Amino acid sequence: MTMNRLLNRHRPSPGYAFVKALTAIVILSVVIQGSFYLSSFSQTGRFDDSFLPPEKPEEHLKPSHVAFGLSGNNPGFFDEFEVALKSVLLNAPLDRNLSVHILADNDALTALNDLYNKTDLAKWVSRNQIQIQSYNVSSRLKDMESVIMHTWEPHFPEVKTLWQVSFHTMGTYFRLFAHWFLPATAEYVLYMDTDVTILANLGELWQMIEAKPDVLFHWGRGMCAGFLAMKVSRIDEIWALARKAPLAEIRKKGRNRGIDDQLIFIAVNETHPNEVNRLPDGYDLTHSLKWHSSNYPYHEVYPEAFMLHHNANGNSPLPYWNSSRIIQQHHDSWGLMEYYIHLPWTWARFFARSQL
Repeated sequence: MTMNRLLNRHRPSPGYAFVKALTAIVILSVVIQGSFYLSSFSQTGRFDDSFLPPEKPEEHLKPSHVAFGLSGNNPGFFDEFEVALKSVLLNAPLDRNLSVHILADNDALTALNDLYNKTDLAKWVSRNQIQIQSYNVSSRLKDMESVIMHTWEPHFPEVKTLWQVSFHTMGTYFRLFAHWFLPATAEYVLYMDTDVTILANLGELWQMIEAKPDVLFHWGRGMCAGFLAMKVSRIDEIWALARKAPLAEIRKKGRNRGIDDQLIFIAVNETHPNEVNRLPDGYDLTHSLKWHSSNYPYHEVYPEAFMLHHNANGNSPLPYWNSSRIIQQHHDSWGLMEYYIHLPWTWARFFARSQL
C-alpha cells in the first residue's frame, strides 16, 4: 500500500502531455521506493536539469549506461527490442544505477511510446535507480551520413551513396554517434543489438571495463559490433583511426565483410590492437560465430555465459524466434532466450521489485 501511495504521489501532472510534445527527448526513471520522475533534453542532446528532482544521498552510486539504436517501426524489430530491454532491466547492476539510452528516429519514437504504455514502466520499483532515456536523432541523420561517407569515400570511390552498401537501416550506425547525445557524465556505454539477451548481472561487465578504463572499446574475440562497450569521450577517435586505416585491404581479409559500421571497429582493432580490450568468450556468444559443432555442448565449452546474440535474422520482418530454428535446435543454450521472450511484463516488474 505504501508503494502505491508513493507512485500516485509522483505521477506526472496533466501538463505532462504538453511538455512531452515540446521536448525531443524524454527520460522515464524508475527509482528505489517506487518514486519516478520525467526529465527532458534539448534536441541537440544538451542536458537540461530543470526537470530533475533533488539528489538523494542514497542514490550516490556509480552509473552504468546501456544504449540501443532504433530506426523504423518494424513490429518484429520492436518485439526483439522488448526482449533485450527486459533482460537488461532484470539484470541491472546490484551496486550501481542504470541508465538505458535509446537513440531513435521519428518512426521508432512513435513505436516506443506504445511500448511504454504497454509495459507500464513508470510503475516499476527497482533496487537502484533506473532511467530510460529516449533521444530523437532525426535532426542529425544528415550529419551522420556526412561523417560516414567522409570515412568511406577515400577508400571506396565507387561508393557514391550510403545506401549502395547498406544492408541495414541507418540505426546500425547510431552506436557510433552515441557521444552526440549522451550526457557528459556518461563515461562508458554498452551498446547492444536488439537480438542480444543478457543472462547475468551487468555489474561484472563494468568491473572489467573499469579494469581497462582508457581503451577505445571492449568486445569479444569474434569482433562482433552487436555487443561492445565504448569510452564515450573517445568515440570520435574511433572514426579518426578508421579513416586512416587501409579499409579496402582490411575488408578483403574478411569473408563477405560489408562496408558498414562493423568494418570501422574491425579496422581500429587491426591497426591499434592496444586500444581495444578483449572480453572473455562468455561475453561473445554470437550464434554466427559459435554455431559449429566443435563448440558443443555450449555449457561445457563456455561455462560462464553472460549474453546470447542470435544475429541470424537477416532482413526478415519477423523477430528472430519466428524467422529461424536456432532456438528450437539449441534449446539448452540459445533456447534460454525463450525465458525473456515469454516472460510477461507484469511478472518482470514483480521480479525487479523482489530484488529490493
